[in-house]
Amino acid sequence: MPSALVGRIPGTAQAGAQLSAPRIGKNPGQTRLVLDLPAGASYRIVPSGVSLRIELSGVTGGAQGAENISPELRSWRFEPVGGGLQATLVTAARVTERSGWRAQLLPPSGSDRSRLVIDISPAMANLTPLSPARKSWLQCPGSGHAWYGHPGPECQLCPAACGA
Repeated sequence: MPSALVGRIPGTAQAGAQLSAPRIGKNPGQTRLVLDLPAGASYRIVPSGVSLRIELSGVTGGAQGAENISPELRSWRFEPVGGGLQATLVTAARVTERSGWRAQLLPPSGSDRSRLVIDISPAMANLTPLSPARKSWLQCPGSGHAWYGHPGPECQLCPAACGA
């Protein structure tokens, strides 16, 4: 299932709730960033090239950040914006709505805050099937190889069978 790009923490908003610096975990090939969000806060994740922008409402905080975090995460920063904060995660590899990262919202554990967990890795891909309107699989009649779209005349796997 794709990571949710928008979400809201259950409960009543807490006026003036401060967002602390993210907790960061590093493993080979993957970096995990955890934001502890109060009740009533909401988020919107916007993948954009080599960054994830996380628009947060229902939280406050000052500008802060860090650089050279890990091979997957070059930097993070918080910037106050009207009604909340904007977190920007600069990644080492391209991210899209379907690849390079995943997010999950976990309930509170040991505190009153929910955890927005964001894993960053160039190896992550969303493998959920595309809707019929978004896919166009073709199969080579000679070899049975299948492609998303057609490989065209540069096909290296079976150019003779393809007839491209």
